[in-house]
Amino acid sequence: MAAYIKFDGVDGECLDKDHKKWSDLLSFSQGVHKPGGGATGSTRRRGDTILEDIQCVKELDKSSPKIAEAVCKGKVFPKVEIELTASYTDAGRVTYYRYELKNVSVTSYQIGGAGQADDVPTENFSLNFEEIKVTYTENDSAGKKKGNVEYSWKVEEGES
Repeated sequence: MAAYIKFDGVDGECLDKDHKKWSDLLSFSQGVHKPGGGATGSTRRRGDTILEDIQCVKELDKSSPKIAEAVCKGKVFPKVEIELTASYTDAGRVTYYRYELKNVSVTSYQIGGAGQADDVPTENFSLNFEEIKVTYTENDSAGKKKGNVEYSWKVEEGES
């Protein structure tokens, strides 16, 4: 798996031919949960759905100063995209999982490194968003698309 991220209006340094001006992601994670409380039956599902910030880790590149600056200035990016790709024998790399986030704020940013000659510093940052659309694309063994499975959510409205 390879993962990539693109901030609207900010260029990264990805070398992948299908992700020019994106940034390579080393890892990411996101949690979704719905508090159930102590009730049973239908009432146990009445808590609001909580979509946690997406946590990202990537190597330092030319997008890094703008990501850090976004925290300082409270900048809202109209769109941020994350794509996961996999290799298929005949098709090369194809995207199979995709996030499209709207009205995105970078809520935290940390950078660090070990100080070794060949090490590139890594950065951790969190993305908060108003809307999310997640698409899984099923591909056959040759990499041909078979169909999509999606979900979307509007955080403020609490609905898809």
